[in-house]
Amino acid sequence: MRILRNILIFLLFAGALTLLTVHYLKPEGSIKKLASQRESEANMQRLAAAVSEFSVRHRGGIPKRISKLFPEYIKESTVFYVLDPEHSNAAVPETNLDSPVSIDRYCPYTVLASTDGRRAIIFERTGLWKDSTIAWQKLARDDSQQGFLPAAAARSDPEEFARIIKEYLELSPQEL
Repeated sequence: MRILRNILIFLLFAGALTLLTVHYLKPEGSIKKLASQRESEANMQRLAAAVSEFSVRHRGGIPKRISKLFPEYIKESTVFYVLDPEHSNAAVPETNLDSPVSIDRYCPYTVLASTDGRRAIIFERTGLWKDSTIAWQKLARDDSQQGFLPAAAARSDPEEFARIIKEYLELSPQEL
C-alpha cells in the first residue's frame, strides 16, 4: 500500500512538473521565432541609427524611401529584410536584394515622422509575424546635432501599437 501511495505521489509530481515545463518553457520553434524577432529588432536599431545620420546630413529630414539609406548609411542589404519564412510572413526577393526597387518593395520596416518633425518611429509592418506582434522603436530629435536619438525597441500587439503611434506622433485618426 505504501509503495502504491509513493508511486502515485511520484506520478502526480512528475505530471505537475511536466505541465509546468510545457507551460513556462518555450518549444524549440518558439525560441527560433524569438531569435528571428530579436534579429529584426536589431535591424530596426541599425535603421534607426541610419535615419539619425541621414537626418543630420539632410537638415533634419527623414528619407522618403527606405532605400535611400542604402548603401551610404547601411552597407548590407540584408538589414532591410526579415529572412525567416518559417515564423514570419515576410516576402524576400529571389534576386537583386541590393536593388532600391527591391528594398522599397520588400522591406518590412517603415519610418514615420510626426508632423512637426520632432519625433519619428520606425516599425515592422502589420502582419509581418505569424503571432501578429509589431516591433517598434521611438526616435526623438536631438537638437544639438539635428539627428534623432533612438530609444530601445519594444514589441506589442497591433491594438497597443496603434495607440502608441497615435499618442507618440500626435496623429489624428485620419492620419493613421
